[in-house]
Amino acid sequence: MIKVSVFERESEGLRLALARIASRPDVVFGSFDSPDVLIVSPESDDIPAAQCGSLLIPGNTAIRLPTTNNVVTYGFSPRDTLSLSSIGARTSMLELRREIVNALGEVVEIGEFAVAGGEPTRRLAVSGALLLLGISPETPTIGGDAAG
Repeated sequence: MIKVSVFERESEGLRLALARIASRPDVVFGSFDSPDVLIVSPESDDIPAAQCGSLLIPGNTAIRLPTTNNVVTYGFSPRDTLSLSSIGARTSMLELRREIVNALGEVVEIGEFAVAGGEPTRRLAVSGALLLLGISPETPTIGGDAAG
């Protein structure tokens, strides 16, 4: 079972969108003290967990980080792990700039993925979460309002 915590402001709906997209029996969303995957939304200003397996966080954040060996950043800085290399109204190219290890222990190699439209930073958060959960961000169900 993969325990996932999403830290966001109440009105963002990132957790609900991810729960719909990543609806698998081995993925459980909730408020865990030590989640396997901790997803921090672009609007968050604090992180409650003291430790986690993998951390997905905006690259421009200045908040304290929990204890983890696997930090994946998203944003538009050249230092971020995930970025968008081209942004279109309906699709964009998600750029994975370095290898990551997902929650299943699989290595995800550097590459690009066509992802559905939506607000760019939210699109990065959703796509990064899917990669960490072992789900392709190119999954057709990411479209519409799920990606934002």
